[in-house]
Amino acid sequence: MANRGFVYAATGRDYLTLARRSARALRRVHPEAEIDLFCEEDLEDPVFNRVHRLERVSRRPKMEALLRSRFEHTLYMDADTMVVAQVGDIFDVLDRFDIALTAEQRRNDARNVAQLPEAPVPVAFPVMNGGLIALRRNPRTTRFLTDWQTWVHERHQKFDQPSLRALLYRSDLRMHVLPPEYNVMFFGPFMRLGRAFSAPRILHQPLLHQNPVGDPTTPLGVGDMLNKAQIAQLNQLLCTDQTLPYYRALLDAGGASELASVLPNWLQPTPEAGRNLKLPSRWRVRLRDWLYRPI
Repeated sequence: MANRGFVYAATGRDYLTLARRSARALRRVHPEAEIDLFCEEDLEDPVFNRVHRLERVSRRPKMEALLRSRFEHTLYMDADTMVVAQVGDIFDVLDRFDIALTAEQRRNDARNVAQLPEAPVPVAFPVMNGGLIALRRNPRTTRFLTDWQTWVHERHQKFDQPSLRALLYRSDLRMHVLPPEYNVMFFGPFMRLGRAFSAPRILHQPLLHQNPVGDPTTPLGVGDMLNKAQIAQLNQLLCTDQTLPYYRALLDAGGASELASVLPNWLQPTPEAGRNLKLPSRWRVRLRDWLYRPI
């Protein structure tokens, strides 16, 4: 059994395409990584080390993927994520902890405020985002995943994070909460940060699902995740983060003001950057109707 590896799980053509693009982006940062995919078809794609066919096809296949992972230490990522800096240190955390996640950024969103009536949780124990989960294989985590899968599927829950929160609160798992830069779903707060703050490692963009998903053989780019101003801020943060090689490269270059001199081409903005980051009109209408619905 391999010790460390990344896992994706996807059902449906669009999610599968995004998973393939996300994995290609991951390989730019971790070219030697072990990367597996769980999906509903027999797919051949060289970006993955192994492709596993799901035993149960559902909108929430991550629990099965984590349960069946061949790795002792697994980092599961949603299909709409993009790794922009090294994240191998997450695996190091699993040497001491059973599970590692990030807290949900939008904790006042209606879906994240909602509680399961049968399993209330204190507000001070926040919702964890299920789009990035690092897990160490042992009897405790296997039992936890089995319970989570049962809660979501047998209780027909539309969202998996309320039950994830409730089960984590009641579990005996050693849990580590990762810093927010390891799962950046909303970049806005990072726009005001200076050089004393850490740079994002993983971008997470739900709007990718609402627009054309692109070519599965093309890696996700920063222009798929951010607009030009956000890309400029990301590059600044990457080059001033003292834990990343970009910072050391900038020092070696004599502190050159031109960040492009030390950053790879795929981190540079393109003319199309941010073009698909607006909700289509039909989704804006649905969002408006939901926000102003009678309570």
